[in-house]
Amino acid sequence: MKFLLKFKEIVYIIFIASLFLLGSSSYAEEEVTLDVIYVDGPLAGQTPEGGLEPQVKVALVAAFSGSAELCQSGYKLFHTMVHAKNGDLSQREYLAKGEGDDVGFEFNSGPSGQKNVYWPVFFCWSSNLPEVALGTAKQWTSSQRFDQDTVGGRCNLSNPSWSSTSVNVGEDVDVSVDGTLGCKGRDFTFELWRGGRALFSRIETTINATFPNQGSGPFTVIKRWKVTSDNNYLFKARVPDPNGDLAVSGEISPGRGGGGGGSTEKSVLLEFKNPLAAEDFQELIDALLSWIFWLSIPIAVIMIIYSGIQILLSGGDPTKVTKGKKILLWVVVGLAAIFIGRGFIALIESILNLKN
Repeated sequence: MKFLLKFKEIVYIIFIASLFLLGSSSYAEEEVTLDVIYVDGPLAGQTPEGGLEPQVKVALVAAFSGSAELCQSGYKLFHTMVHAKNGDLSQREYLAKGEGDDVGFEFNSGPSGQKNVYWPVFFCWSSNLPEVALGTAKQWTSSQRFDQDTVGGRCNLSNPSWSSTSVNVGEDVDVSVDGTLGCKGRDFTFELWRGGRALFSRIETTINATFPNQGSGPFTVIKRWKVTSDNNYLFKARVPDPNGDLAVSGEISPGRGGGGGGSTEKSVLLEFKNPLAAEDFQELIDALLSWIFWLSIPIAVIMIIYSGIQILLSGGDPTKVTKGKKILLWVVVGLAAIFIGRGFIALIESILNLKN
């Protein structure tokens, strides 16, 4: 019995001494760094802030610095990138395993709401001693985990507004719109529509704009535009993607005044306004086409009714039935020509505006 007690004491002494010797090894200047950047998308090359954009590639790059003698004889420095599944630290998987003092790993940020938790681990390991597994071997990791949720989502626009609804021709007015986090770094356009909500309004000009690259949103973009006429105007903020968002402002009706202040002298002006409201040749053509279009509709309705009466009162006379059908046919052909012609003109104007 005494022999057994002495043997246990010797084992304890050896175990404590070995721990002391291992613990006294030199681990000076040990450090693990972790860098993160977007690999693709509008924010490529930038460091993620706040939340991650959805469905973009993100790169994690980790590096270890320290003495080459950190691992004891027979062991080498290995690395891995640890991933907490669904953000649960108890469900870990080990990715990008390999040997060396640096590790690079890319992942897709996934859809909005996804949990992204990663951190690097460098450890001493030997294939000849497989019992020394990760978690029990000497290891080092970064001081902070990469822990950011995917929260970007679609670029949604809201609150399109004018800086003032009381503005005169020749004055500047601001247009603004708000964007969600998904708009971060995205390009879009302000479209200034002359004619407001009128049937034949058209784009007068476009202003290119970009949402900020920094911050977590929401973002507000403001652009300045000079009023060119006293027509009604509205603007549309448009994201150019096929399924991009569109926000439409209210109308403004600029006046011809020259601003406030100054003399209080009043005068009476006798003015005969142009009934076609045209200021140039193009507007004259537009006005004439509008008159023809709106005049053709009631005429077409009357002719359709007249053709129907001809057919009903034909009394079975093939000549009158044929005459009524011909009238109806030419009315339909005429309306089709008017509508197609109007649409063709609008198409040409849109192409010219895109080229400008």
